[in-house]
Amino acid sequence: MGIKLGIITAEKKMGVFYKKQLEYLFGELFIITCYSIEEKNFLELGSEKIFLITTTAFDENKDILRKISKDKRVIVGNVTFTEEIIKKLKKFPMETKAILVNSSSRMAIEAIASLYQKGVTNIEFFPFYPNCIEKYENIKLAITPGEVEKVPKKIEKIINIGNRVLDKATIVELALLLDEEYLLGTNRLREYFSNISTKNIGIDELIEKNSFYRSQIELLSEISNIGIIEIGKYKKIINCNSKVLEYIGISKQNLFFNENSINFMENLLKESETKLKKTFKIWQNQKNEDIKIEVYPIIKYEKWSGCYVIFSKDNVKESQSKECLGINRGHISKYTFDDIITKNEKMMKIKEQAKKMAKSDFSVLLTGNTGTGKELFAHSIHNYSKRKNLPFVAINCAAINESLLEAELFGYEEGAFTGARKGGKIGLFELGNGGTIFLDEIEGMNVNTQLKLLRVIQEKKVIRVGGEKLIPIDIRIVSATNEDLSNLVKKGKFRKDLFFRLNTLPINLIDLKERKKDIEILIKMFKLSLKTEFILTTKAKKAILNYSWPGNIRELKNTIEYLKCLEEEIIDYDMLPNYLKNEVMDIYSENIEERFLKEILEILLKTEGIGRKKIKEELEKKSIFLSEGVIRKKLMNLKEKGYIFSEKGRGGSKITKLGEKELGNIS
Repeated sequence: MGIKLGIITAEKKMGVFYKKQLEYLFGELFIITCYSIEEKNFLELGSEKIFLITTTAFDENKDILRKISKDKRVIVGNVTFTEEIIKKLKKFPMETKAILVNSSSRMAIEAIASLYQKGVTNIEFFPFYPNCIEKYENIKLAITPGEVEKVPKKIEKIINIGNRVLDKATIVELALLLDEEYLLGTNRLREYFSNISTKNIGIDELIEKNSFYRSQIELLSEISNIGIIEIGKYKKIINCNSKVLEYIGISKQNLFFNENSINFMENLLKESETKLKKTFKIWQNQKNEDIKIEVYPIIKYEKWSGCYVIFSKDNVKESQSKECLGINRGHISKYTFDDIITKNEKMMKIKEQAKKMAKSDFSVLLTGNTGTGKELFAHSIHNYSKRKNLPFVAINCAAINESLLEAELFGYEEGAFTGARKGGKIGLFELGNGGTIFLDEIEGMNVNTQLKLLRVIQEKKVIRVGGEKLIPIDIRIVSATNEDLSNLVKKGKFRKDLFFRLNTLPINLIDLKERKKDIEILIKMFKLSLKTEFILTTKAKKAILNYSWPGNIRELKNTIEYLKCLEEEIIDYDMLPNYLKNEVMDIYSENIEERFLKEILEILLKTEGIGRKKIKEELEKKSIFLSEGVIRKKLMNLKEKGYIFSEKGRGGSKITKLGEKELGNIS
């Protein structure tokens, strides 16, 4: 839960501007409410613990501090210009004359003083504001911090330098109030600070030292053989190295997004916080490895302010039994159901269904198009079953030559065929004994191997190629396909009896285009795992949401990897891959005009009298993004055809009987 922060500004729009700025820099660490002199809502302040007051707001109402109780923390927010703006203004010739346009005389003079202080001495500024007496007839250039509408009409050239931003000292003070100095070393704050014009040497040194120390810690943690998690004051994970993910057996996105990911050391953290001293315990992970967990508290002013958690192997006991042979050779499952992140109701039901099926020993058949997450579900089913501490063996049946697949699955004896390894080779069914075998792309298995697999399932015994000995096995089979196996059975390409054996518990996964709400969540997850922070423009975002994603989640991940390689901070529509843009262009072509008319008629049928704005909102729920201007044209088209009529005033548009009939005719 974040700390409540109130922003008090002179104008409402400035409060909104600073709120967006702080939310970008600090995320959910602050819960922000805006107050302004303009709205007069500052007279009844809320329960915020901290109030950020801009100098402009304070100067316009000296009594503002009386409204804030003494137990609250007050920060006077100073503002400044970005380095980019200062450089731009310094390019003007010496003795250039310009009016500085702002909301009031005092604000205009203050902005001029600030620019002079930043070294913009090549321009002679003259203050201009609403109801200003001076006319400045001979001046043709106006410079304004976002107040373009207040510029006189006679001005020939206008330079909008944008709103001034909160300076470094203000941002640093807010970070220190959160007691989370690590924020000063994050990419967003470092980028923000580098763009701000300042002469505050002390603040700059503090930021640089913090960034240096953090980079050194991150480097040392990555090259060491120990796992490290950094936890902040509010028990939030701040950072971790790659080794800890290996020890815990979890993905980075799951560690950060899943609140329950570190529940196994909850008592250890509480003990560290209560006793303010190092604590440790021995914990066994999914690989049956003994891991030593040590918690080193960070203590400030005799209070617990976070901790470092260190993971290291402590007298790892490697089981030599045949049952654990597969685990010792690296045949383990990597994912759990927590890694399947979704807000889609249908997908959530599929997850719950899979969890129930995981508890049994029956065969599971996962069907779905390429990239829908079949492998992720196979791993998760194993990890949720009673076999989770035993081997998980995966093989792609379509990726291995037909003649070799049988040997890989069932193993072979020495001399079984030309090139056979001396001493023979153990098969995957033996390696996975006691656990789960995942047969991906099962449709790629030839008919002869299908017959042998059927025998293994029926008899629960395997014979190596070239051997005679029956080897008993206890293994669960999870298979996956992106084709219709029942159709392959009809064509004689897949054995009917094997199909029924594998299809005991069927799970059909849905395409990403049916999970529109998940696209943005998945993008954030992939960006985190790829350590990239680019921002999508509105047009680019809409294009991605409207794309059909035939390659599903795998294609989405590939697209995010492509966008990362562009090394751009902001991704616009033009930067998207051509295949994505081409399809989205088709969406807006005349070829599917009928689809939009159908959607609009359906909305009007369900709603009694509705305007363009509401139609726009309803269309966006269906991931159709049209402007009100485009909707207006389509409504006029429908009206001309007699499918709708519009009432005067705010009555909105309504569907006619003819429109209802036409709607029934549209497929």
